[in-house]
Amino acid sequence: MDSFVGRSQDVFAMKERRHKRTMFIMITIACVIVAAGIFALLVNAFINIKYKGYETVSKIKLSESSSSKYVSYQDNILKYSRDGVSVMDDDGNELWNGSYSMTSPAIDIAGKYVVIADIGGKEFIVYNGQDSGTAITTDYPIVQASIAENGVTAVLIEETSSNDIDIYNPYDVSSDRLLAEIPTNVDEGYPVCIDISPDGANVAASYVCVADADIQSRVAFYN
Repeated sequence: MDSFVGRSQDVFAMKERRHKRTMFIMITIACVIVAAGIFALLVNAFINIKYKGYETVSKIKLSESSSSKYVSYQDNILKYSRDGVSVMDDDGNELWNGSYSMTSPAIDIAGKYVVIADIGGKEFIVYNGQDSGTAITTDYPIVQASIAENGVTAVLIEETSSNDIDIYNPYDVSSDRLLAEIPTNVDEGYPVCIDISPDGANVAASYVCVADADIQSRVAFYN
C-alpha cells in the first residue's frame, strides 16, 4: 500500500510540474505577444504621427532672387541660383560659396562634392566645399550631370547626331580631365537620364527607344 501511495504521489508531483511548466510557457508566450503588440502599436503611432502645431525657434532673413532653390547638403542648407551657390548652417552662417553665370543650373550632390551644370549650355562646375570650384567646358550642350563621392563626374551631352556620356575627373591636373567618352548607339535609343556609382567606376543610362512600333525603356550599364 505504501508503495502504491508513493507512486501516486510521484505521478501527481510530475503532473503538477508539467502543469506549472505548461502554464509558465503559456504565460511567457502571452507576454511576448502582448509586448510585440504594444511595440507594433508604438511604431505605428510613431510612423503615422500627426502634428497639430509648431513652434518657431528662430528666423533668418534671406536676400534672394526668385530663381533661388534650396537642397539639403551635409546637414546644412545649400542655396543655388543662376548667379551662384552658397552653403549655410542652421543659424544662417555662410560656410562657403561660389559664383557663376548660368541660364538653367541643375545640381547633383554626392558626399561633400557638388556639381552644378548649365543645362543647354556648355559649362559645369564641381565644388568640394574647400575651394572656389573647378569649371569645365564641354564641346556640346549639356543634358545632365551626375557626380560621384570622389568628385568624378558623368556628363550627358547632346551632339548633332547622337548623345554621348563623358566622364571627367575635375582634379586630374595631368590631363584635360576627360577620363572616358561613351558614345551611345542609335539602335539602343535616346538616352534621357544617367547616374554614376559612388566610387565613380560605373555609369547607368536610361534609354527611350521605339521597337516594333512600341515605345520602350531600356537601361544600360557601363564600366
